[in-house]
Amino acid sequence: MYRLIVCLVLVGWGITLQAQEARQLLDKSAEAMGKPADLRKLQILHYESKGIFFANDKKLNVILKHWYEFHDRSRVESTVFFDKQQSTTTVCINGGLGWLRNDKMPPRALTNDEIIDSSLDLYANWAVLMQINNERFVDLEKLADLKVQDTDCFGIRITRRSWGTTDLYFAKSDNLVRACRYESKIFGRKVSREIHFRSYKEFSGLKLSTEQDWYENSKLKTTITEIKYDFPEKLDPTLFEIPKE
Repeated sequence: MYRLIVCLVLVGWGITLQAQEARQLLDKSAEAMGKPADLRKLQILHYESKGIFFANDKKLNVILKHWYEFHDRSRVESTVFFDKQQSTTTVCINGGLGWLRNDKMPPRALTNDEIIDSSLDLYANWAVLMQINNERFVDLEKLADLKVQDTDCFGIRITRRSWGTTDLYFAKSDNLVRACRYESKIFGRKVSREIHFRSYKEFSGLKLSTEQDWYENSKLKTTITEIKYDFPEKLDPTLFEIPKE
């Protein structure tokens, strides 16, 4: 019994030290991205990106528009161009509500399960933007080192109650995030997501990625070639309201 107690104490001590190391590394990464006052700008964020969407062996131009307000409100508009035509899909999360709209079809409310599924992406984004540091009920774990885009990285696993798990990998050279891994769902279908980040530039005191590769189940789905960021003090509430038409 004595040996068992000693072993349990040592294991617990090791886990605590590992969590402390992960916290220190995460704090360094937040500092690399920006000062605390600048990081708070990311709580309300608008950005637009351009890139290539890979579908059925075709490369399609895509424009994405994102609006985020904290971790429970978002609107994403995706416009894909093909054969001189274009198709726009809008997905919106507004707290415990949400809606979906394809082109000019009437919008429909998301089911509770669809809202939960879509929120998994929101939570991962919240972690990437270094906003998880101020959250409660967060567990941190140091991961094995990994090479991402030929860059040596250290890894941190972030787990928050009801949010699932997000693995972040940061370059040892500058402490900026280079990869994000997490489990998500697309309308009930489970997918493993991985995002690679590169080409960092400074925006209003923040170092942010301007080029990204998005993978689903290890397959490249989207390459982002350009991102422009904006940091409004507040967003128009009507952005998140379901259209009446």
